[in-house]
Amino acid sequence: MSLKSLLATSDDQDVLVSAVESLMREQVGSLLAMNADEWGFPWAVWQILRENGVVCFPFPLEHGGLSGSMVANCLIVSEVARYSANVAMILVSNHLAAVPLLSEGSPEQKEKLLPDIIAGRSLATFAIMELEPEPGGLRTSARKDEGEYILNGAKQLVTNAEGARWLVIFAKELPTSVPGSSSVFLVEQGTPGLSILKREGEIGYHGFSTSGLILEECRIPESNRIGQAGEGVSLHTQITNCSRPLLAALAVGLCQGALDTAVLYAREHKQFGKRVAESESARLKLADMAIAVEAARGLMVRAAAAFDQRSNELTKLGAAAKCFATDTAMRLTIDCAQMLGEAGYLHRFPLERRIRQAKLMQIFEGGNESQRLTVSRALL
Repeated sequence: MSLKSLLATSDDQDVLVSAVESLMREQVGSLLAMNADEWGFPWAVWQILRENGVVCFPFPLEHGGLSGSMVANCLIVSEVARYSANVAMILVSNHLAAVPLLSEGSPEQKEKLLPDIIAGRSLATFAIMELEPEPGGLRTSARKDEGEYILNGAKQLVTNAEGARWLVIFAKELPTSVPGSSSVFLVEQGTPGLSILKREGEIGYHGFSTSGLILEECRIPESNRIGQAGEGVSLHTQITNCSRPLLAALAVGLCQGALDTAVLYAREHKQFGKRVAESESARLKLADMAIAVEAARGLMVRAAAAFDQRSNELTKLGAAAKCFATDTAMRLTIDCAQMLGEAGYLHRFPLERRIRQAKLMQIFEGGNESQRLTVSRALL
């Protein structure tokens, strides 16, 4: 049975995880080894994941996906991130950009865009962040003009802005009397008035660009608005609720990959004439790391289950999982590098890359300080 057929038919999560791990190890690992710092979009890897159903797996069956289960999706994302956080981030970003379409897109929008996005033939991303947003709202604006919207403004730190065919833009719809309200619009790459700025100099995740964009009298059809006017805040909340367990999953994969490297090093290398694995202090450290990874994985699964069940605790558990897993990833990647000694500082070991990637996880889609505030609001 092919992996795609297995993903489509099996309800056994252990089987799914094992199958994806085998795919990453046997078919993807050698490609990743050829580009250790993962510069440039991983088209060859993306094609393998497309052919084997990993790209379309998280989407609902009715739209051509294979699952729709957040628990299963998180387990697969963490297994991909175990080998490549870069590829896992592209999977997550493409999924999150489709959330507004899946939720509030018109039948015509879904028919036009979702087949290619779900199949991975074209990529999507979303643009919310601004350098200097207005108090309580966005500066980027959209105003109607004879059956079209004219967009003006600027966004920053847009994931894969260069590579995405479709950009999901959040903007305030003029005229408005509601402070902080926004709407959501689809802008296709190459639309006149849309300019993608020079790529930022990221310290990690080099497989896709992070760029700003400018909208100058950018005209799009009125039919390119997703949902009703003023639904931007609601759709952003849906993206956030979806992103938290997925980013926790990515962090768990980072942790597991770092731990794999430390365990292999302890088994194969010697210090002072003995294998590192024979040192009791090393064993205790590895045990603590393994416990931390399983704790993060358990909280990730609980948050994902709350999302699937639309539990009242999904916001609190999602924030807690994202915060705990990403903090664990930052601490554990550094601890693993420390265990390797000088070797942990070398490019030929993946730990320095994982350290750089883990740092973004603590910041991306709401820093962990804001996640802690979200948890505290749920308690109080």
